Amino acid sequence: MEPRLGHAEASARGKVILLGEHAVVHGHAALVAGIRAQVRVAVAPGRPRERIVTSALGEVAPSVHAALGDALEVVGVSPEAGLSVTIGGDLPVAMGLGSSAALSVALLRALSAAAGRSLDDGEIARAAHRLEAIFHGTPSGVDSTAATYGGLLWFEAGPPPRHTRVCPARSFDLVVALSDRRHDTRRTVGGLRERVANAPPSGRWSPRRDGRSRRATSSSSASS
Repeated sequence: MEPRLGHAEASARGKVILLGEHAVVHGHAALVAGIRAQVRVAVAPGRPRERIVTSALGEVAPSVHAALGDALEVVGVSPEAGLSVTIGGDLPVAMGLGSSAALSVALLRALSAAAGRSLDDGEIARAAHRLEAIFHGTPSGVDSTAATYGGLLWFEAGPPPRHTRVCPARSFDLVVALSDRRHDTRRTVGGLRERVANAPPSGRWSPRRDGRSRRATSSSSASS
């Protein structure tokens, strides 16, 4: 039986990548830290076949509606179900802090709670990775993993993706400086991918998917 939606709220935090920014998309490992700033999502039932999405974080782009449709499918709610989704929080958008991943995680958690469904963290992270692809095309999964689990993590895209919680010897403060200039992650990652593809083989950081970074070598030096 199709679940009936109730009222629910959920949140997910942003992240900063301390090591491996963008290189993680090419299979290298990354060290990522969760931050306090977060995205909050509130879900409420609405009239049949009517979806209302409002956001205090900026314009509601078509990609947000597409992500909502995928999230409803993941949770098992009919696309004809009426609902109201309110997005808020204090996480800056388009600043490299994982706002789309945080939105994806918060949306999945709120919808699953509203539908009376239970999704564990692994299911949330995998589904959020799928949703994040709507925003960025080919994400590594580091943002959705950080938004799901929080804390300080060592992440490897795999396959299969895996992460390890890192426990620092002592606490430390992290200062994040923002430029107030919004960036298109899809364009930035795509530009780097193109430069990697066009770079000469010798001395290039080679894409790989086993999480172990290495420097590419020419065939002559590799055989010597």
